[in-house]
Amino acid sequence: MKMLALEFRIPFKIEGTVICMRILLDSRDLIEIAEHQNRVTTQAFNSFLRDNNHELVLCASTVKEISSPLAHGASFIDTIRPILQAIETLPIRYLKEVDLFGVEIRAAVNAFENDSAYEPPTPYVRTYPDTLTGPGLDGGLPIIGLRLDDIIFEMYRSPFSDQIFGARDQQLATYRQVMIQERELLQNGKYRARTHFANVLPRRAATHHARLPANTADFIDYVYLDANRCPGFRLYHEVFRSLAKNLNDNPEAGDFVDLALISTIPYVDAVTLDRRMRTYVEQASRKMLKVNAAVNYRDRVYEDVSELMRQRV
Repeated sequence: MKMLALEFRIPFKIEGTVICMRILLDSRDLIEIAEHQNRVTTQAFNSFLRDNNHELVLCASTVKEISSPLAHGASFIDTIRPILQAIETLPIRYLKEVDLFGVEIRAAVNAFENDSAYEPPTPYVRTYPDTLTGPGLDGGLPIIGLRLDDIIFEMYRSPFSDQIFGARDQQLATYRQVMIQERELLQNGKYRARTHFANVLPRRAATHHARLPANTADFIDYVYLDANRCPGFRLYHEVFRSLAKNLNDNPEAGDFVDLALISTIPYVDAVTLDRRMRTYVEQASRKMLKVNAAVNYRDRVYEDVSELMRQRV
């Protein structure tokens, strides 16, 4: 699996340019750069990226999080558009995280059934619309070829605006109920690590319409015993498990975006997360290293964009 470690670390080329680092910022840091500019200005971050051949990675979750105030009456023109326009002046690469688990599981099934090496999928896409899925987004909106702010404006004007920008608030009650159930199983000793993983993977496969092999039990063992297989799903799962085991940690609406970002860490070189989630990533990374993980993913996580720029020039 040494080749896998190299796969995740080597620079990659886009239109003849070697990209040194792919950087995924949480919405807090994106807003800091694009709007507040108290610690890092848009111009300074733009220079940091371009001078070092780095790229900012955007995914559906972060852009929707930035735009979520629209669900609570915020002005698109005065509040959201300036942020999106500032972000789009930066060198950007888009990553599709919404079906990442399905893509990873299909790659693992292919390797398992063909007795071949697991090939990490490539979750990068050409445009922001390519990152999207859901009601009204599969060809239902005229958003192809538009600027990022115009895409969000069309989504805001659509009949699905509440579903798109208010999703995290609507799903919070369900998320908390799921957490209650998970914690009860953990407390009752019914969700030991391997059993928990074996229960969750088929559910994720079903959600993402990923076919599992006939000998599902052997396939689950194949994935479980090597953390380099389905690394985004595995990191997400271990973080969620650590969160569930911490009875003093109450689920928050922002967890949806944080967990989405965590699932993409194997496919980027740096990410910013708050202290709470950084702690969970550290715990999850230690567990993954025990089952052959080629990378300590905690090394890719930073407190904020200021720390990242100081350490990764």
